Amino acid sequence: MDFDWKVTTAPAEEPITTAEAKDWAHVSTAANDTVIAQMIKAARQWAEKYRNEGFVTQTITANCDSFANFMPLPMARVIDVTSVKYYDTSGVQQTLSTDVYGVDTTTYPGQIYLKYNQSWPSVRAQHHTIEVIYRVGYGAADDVPENIKSAIAMLVANLNINREATAAVQLHEVPHGVKDLLGTDRIVPV
Repeated sequence: MDFDWKVTTAPAEEPITTAEAKDWAHVSTAANDTVIAQMIKAARQWAEKYRNEGFVTQTITANCDSFANFMPLPMARVIDVTSVKYYDTSGVQQTLSTDVYGVDTTTYPGQIYLKYNQSWPSVRAQHHTIEVIYRVGYGAADDVPENIKSAIAMLVANLNINREATAAVQLHEVPHGVKDLLGTDRIVPV
């Protein structure tokens, strides 16, 4: 099951504060606070993609072309599913009743499944005929595990030292310590 997805409601806060990032980067002035804040966001986004999970609560919109009995969602730490919509054979978007599907938030990355004695509706044969809106994350910034916060802070410190590389962080450029911290319980994309 291939989903195309994007973050449609960003986290309300970052997992670490500017002050925490500055401590890791050994920065004592406020002159670069805006740049440090941008680096925190970039580091968090990179870390989320690397781990395939959301950290602070955010909303994801995912689209696919057909239903399957088990539909693994593309971003982990699923909190809940807000809606499942589809285009019927007439091309009218419908909202699927929760009587038809269930949501398993205990598996990783999390999945939608067909409930007992139910069947998926017929859908229009078109690209992105199904839309799933759901929330992911550990909760608030305080709920994010320390290894993830430390990895983000370490990556910010590295970006601060190597500012010319900030625009294009490549996997091989990321310090091994960051990957080691993020590798714990890493979810490999389905």
